[in-house]
Amino acid sequence: MPTSTGRSHSPGLSVAASGELSKAEKVQTLGQAERRARELREDLASRGVHPDVMRFCRQELLQDNYFHAVLEAVKSIAAKVRSRTGLDDEGAGLVDRAFSGTPPMLGGASP
Repeated sequence: MPTSTGRSHSPGLSVAASGELSKAEKVQTLGQAERRARELREDLASRGVHPDVMRFCRQELLQDNYFHAVLEAVKSIAAKVRSRTGLDDEGAGLVDRAFSGTPPMLGGASP
């Protein structure tokens, strides 16, 4: 995850402000790990990442497991659609039912 300070977020890698990857020291102590996690949260917040991303994907992001972070983010969207509509559908069926119709069950801007 690029940062304006070039701080390291993943074990063994650092991303400079330019987006270049370079090797970094792996953390050795709990304090170092906590500092790295705090820096990641600050970096994501400065980029305007939606709070749900941090809530649903925190563990995956801290482990630099971006495939699973995206998967968890997608699952969080489906869960939010279900909770707002009362539907229990999955995948495309859920989206079709929630956002189609006149008027749609969900639509327009929402927080």
